[in-house]
Amino acid sequence: IYTLSLHDALPISLEKLNPDIVLLLGDRWETMAGAVVGAYMNKLVAHVAGGDLSGSIDEPNRHVITRFAHLHFVANEKYRERLMRMGEEEYRIIVVGAPGLDDIVKGNFYPPRSVEKKFGLDLNQPLLLVVQHPVVAEYENAGQQMETTLKAVAEFKHQTMVIYPNADAGGRRMIRVINEYEKKLPFFSSYENLSREAYLGLMAVSSVMIGNSSSGLVEAPSFRLPAVNIGTRQNGRIRVKNVIDVGYSVPEIVAAIKRALSKEFVTEIQDCKNPFGDGKTGPRIANVLSRCKIDSSILQKRLAY
Repeated sequence: IYTLSLHDALPISLEKLNPDIVLLLGDRWETMAGAVVGAYMNKLVAHVAGGDLSGSIDEPNRHVITRFAHLHFVANEKYRERLMRMGEEEYRIIVVGAPGLDDIVKGNFYPPRSVEKKFGLDLNQPLLLVVQHPVVAEYENAGQQMETTLKAVAEFKHQTMVIYPNADAGGRRMIRVINEYEKKLPFFSSYENLSREAYLGLMAVSSVMIGNSSSGLVEAPSFRLPAVNIGTRQNGRIRVKNVIDVGYSVPEIVAAIKRALSKEFVTEIQDCKNPFGDGKTGPRIANVLSRCKIDSSILQKRLAY
């Protein structure tokens, strides 16, 4: 039996497993740790979701991961070009799309009747889905920002599902606000976490998504789901016409939700094309990795400029 600290768990695990490839997804600090450890242990590090931009602490994380990764699986051409401008060698960058769309295209999520039964919903009525995370640079305001969002949402008195924020600084303040609203409003329900199948099932039947989750920009277009994006967390990220950007203001958020629920807006986004791929990302990544020759030519990185 081994007692492992967070500091040494990754190196020891990689030493035991001795993998040929370390495949990483996203831009969280845990992913960054995996990239550093993998590279220092001379493993091929492949990163999914590089080249993006966002207005949060994930931004520098993503760039650190890029520098340590040997292969980059990016969502679109724009992200490929961005990595090349950062000095990554062109042959290391492959456009594959966003993996989050694969399950959507395949229909790997709860069907409407299952969602209705599991969460006690009436799908004949509007459903508001709220997913809002703290912005680390604004963590002291996280509770107030959640209060602003829920105050605006509460004006509609529609059935509302609120998903807890992530574990970043400020998250606990937001959870306290969520709990207060759930106690006093019968049409509010909150969940700490959900399986991906349940989460995508909720997105598929929701009338509008509200908050600052990347889901509103990446997955929501595939569902033709209106997304009211609040604040700075997704600054710089590609968005299409399903997204309505607003600030931390109750009147702004209320107006945006009204617009998102309107027949005109719902009709307008029916031809919305997702800029993050076609739902075939997994097979593309598997094909590249299965053919990859791991030697010094790929493990030794250098800047392209």
